[in-house]
Amino acid sequence: MLNFLKKFSQPQKEEVRINELDTWIESKLSEHKFNEDIEHFFSSIKEKKELLAEKILLLENAKISEKEKVELRVVSIVVGHKKNYLRELNFFLEKIKISDDAFGFSKELHALLDDLAKKTEKNYRASQHLFYEPVKAVFKVIGEINTLLKNFDNRAEKTGYHKLSKAKEQANLLKEEIQRK
Repeated sequence: MLNFLKKFSQPQKEEVRINELDTWIESKLSEHKFNEDIEHFFSSIKEKKELLAEKILLLENAKISEKEKVELRVVSIVVGHKKNYLRELNFFLEKIKISDDAFGFSKELHALLDDLAKKTEKNYRASQHLFYEPVKAVFKVIGEINTLLKNFDNRAEKTGYHKLSKAKEQANLLKEEIQRK
């Protein structure tokens, strides 16, 4: 009984000619329902990008409450941090360019988020002192983008779709190498 089940769990071997490799990989990729996940991922990222732009604008226009009795020196420092934070956020927003390559985009977005976190930690914390709500709203949207990205990566890993995508890249490299010779 165990041997019978092992036959189904082992990967199937197929021979494919090099010149047919692209079409074979494309057919395997199209068999996955992951294309719907990619479309959903891209549309969700676009929505979050638009929402982030709105939240950045709200932060940019946020004023210090007159109720708060804060020294002018502190206000000056916090406003400076807010400007730096906004500059980095806008730079991040501009860098988000959705491409056809979902996995390349995923890697790029991971790098952008990591870079944003490193560059804005101090500015984020300082800006919170006088602009808590708008800063919190911006941070929430960035967190949602990060969650979307992690969910996409996990789904790709579970379905094995990323392996086929990598195989396609390697097949293209192999084709280029053959053409050079």
